[in-house]
Amino acid sequence: MSTPPIPILFLLDGSGSMADYGRIQQLNRGVRTLLKGLAEHPKTFTVAAVVFQGNGAYIHFTFTSAEAVQWEEVTPVGTGSISAALGLSRKLLSDLKSDQKPVLFLVSDGLQETEDHEAIKSFVSESPVAECERFALRVVHASDSVLEIFTADTTTHLLGAEDTEDILNFMCT
Repeated sequence: MSTPPIPILFLLDGSGSMADYGRIQQLNRGVRTLLKGLAEHPKTFTVAAVVFQGNGAYIHFTFTSAEAVQWEEVTPVGTGSISAALGLSRKLLSDLKSDQKPVLFLVSDGLQETEDHEAIKSFVSESPVAECERFALRVVHASDSVLEIFTADTTTHLLGAEDTEDILNFMCT
């Protein structure tokens, strides 16, 4: 009997501030590297991604096997509010049928509006998100406040998007 796949949901910052300092390139490179590593690993993973940008958010791809994902790069647009992405993410996780504990990755520069702080606190404290393993990956010149709220009360750490090899080692052991 094979082990069910581990579900991973990426929350990706596609806001305009990600255009600065090579942030969006770092996000795209980091996620692409993670997807490749997950696809090549003997354990199986299903992955989904939600992008927040402009005045909203969209599902970049729904839960599918890591091997099947054809990565399409995220392009920065507008101011970006994470609140819309949180709602889409909660819905994806609520609809998920898995015996494995889901993993969430927030990849961002952390430059969200102050009102988003309360939305993130609420998001991480409520089911089904409260039961998930959470990682925050900061990109270059990031503000850690939002990222620290996302990872509060977890045993995980705030990591750099360049730490994809360390992340893969941690997730796949």
